[in-house]
Amino acid sequence: MKETRAQQLKRHLGYGVGFFPDGLYYNFVTTYQLVFLTTVVGLDAARAGTIISVSIMADAFVSAFVGRFSDNLRSRFGRRRPLILVSAFILPASFTACYYNFQASPDAQAAYYLFFGVLFWVSYAIFFVAFTALGADVATDYEDRIRMISLSRVFSVTGDLLGSAAPLTVTAFLVGLGIAEDRSWFLFALTISSLVFVGIMTCWNSTRGRERVVTAPAEQQGILSTLKDYGDLLRLKPYRTLIYSKVSISFSFTTYSACMVYYVLYRMRIDPTFISSMFVVTNLIKMGFIVVVAKGALRYGKKELLVTSTGAMGILALLFIYRGINNTTEMYVYIIGCVYAQAAYWQLSNTNFYDVTDLDEYRYGKRREGNLMALQSLIAVLSIALTHRLTTLLLAQSGFDARLAEQSPQAIAMLERIFILFPAVGMLVCAFFLMRYRVNKQRFALLAEQLYRREQGLESLPPEDIAQIEMMFQ
Repeated sequence: MKETRAQQLKRHLGYGVGFFPDGLYYNFVTTYQLVFLTTVVGLDAARAGTIISVSIMADAFVSAFVGRFSDNLRSRFGRRRPLILVSAFILPASFTACYYNFQASPDAQAAYYLFFGVLFWVSYAIFFVAFTALGADVATDYEDRIRMISLSRVFSVTGDLLGSAAPLTVTAFLVGLGIAEDRSWFLFALTISSLVFVGIMTCWNSTRGRERVVTAPAEQQGILSTLKDYGDLLRLKPYRTLIYSKVSISFSFTTYSACMVYYVLYRMRIDPTFISSMFVVTNLIKMGFIVVVAKGALRYGKKELLVTSTGAMGILALLFIYRGINNTTEMYVYIIGCVYAQAAYWQLSNTNFYDVTDLDEYRYGKRREGNLMALQSLIAVLSIALTHRLTTLLLAQSGFDARLAEQSPQAIAMLERIFILFPAVGMLVCAFFLMRYRVNKQRFALLAEQLYRREQGLESLPPEDIAQIEMMFQ
């Protein structure tokens, strides 16, 4: 029976709510963890950067195994949802502990924040891999995936807003009530973690019965079998192309996010309250971009929209390199440009990877959504960790010290490079790789038809149609 629009909306919303904790935590951690560790806890930038980088590496390590594990899980509750349920408890608890001001010797502090940082990223990896892999089952059609993920962006942007705009405003409000600054950060972390728990549990409950039923026996687990899967996946050129683009945009987003607060405070000398208002405005604009991106992708194609968005933003950022960002108007122009390019990419990124799961089935006869999403996540996380480490090392080398009210000219110059030049390079490289991606709506429709014929034991498509399918692998 054909699904009604109301049923489709319910399905999209039930899955989409899972993007709320993803957007909230990711933006909060990438924007404020370095700030919290250096300004509230009092760690130096190099030590704090090491803690963050090593913690993120735990995500990469766990992602390498959780993908194949979920692909071969044969629980009566499904392959992905049991892992989502486990993460619903560990993820909020570990995040909250990361924003407790643990006062001890520097070594003891490092051990504390490293332990809970690792625990947070491990649970985040479990949730993210299982949740994103589940999306390929919840939506199976090319356009349906665009619509579902686009609607999901409402929850993602809401999480972005709470994770980026709210922290400084709420903590400042609590400090104004007489609550200590470190206590204010902890209370805010505790509050949003409660919301995250509700969001994950809602997603878990709403996706009941949505998973693809897998009847094939589970394959052998282990490092060698996982590496073999990774080898198969990396032979798919469309998959490699998407990974290269994601590494590039992750580099751009990480350098941009890590230094935004510092750039506003020390380069532009603007009151910190501007940061919160800026995040509010840009996240509200993101909401409008959801419709623009969705309609653009459906009309012109995902690839065309993403190449135009990232390429244009890269060129705009290059223009700002020569003159800097000197007032709030110029800052808004730069930020809105970055927000649009990044919003377009993150809105459509998972739909592209979902399409590759069908290419994998066509080429190798297997459904490996978990490993496919895990490997791209692993590589992206590694790039984020290395970028964080590079950022903090460059800041430390330039003489930057977050505890000082004034920064040296060398430190300001380095902030400018990291905040503007690095994102520009990342955007342009991302656009270059996306230009080489050959999957489109027409070819994907032929792919879906061929997979259906194969499953039903019917005659294969004509040679000219098979040739179009093969074009996607070139």
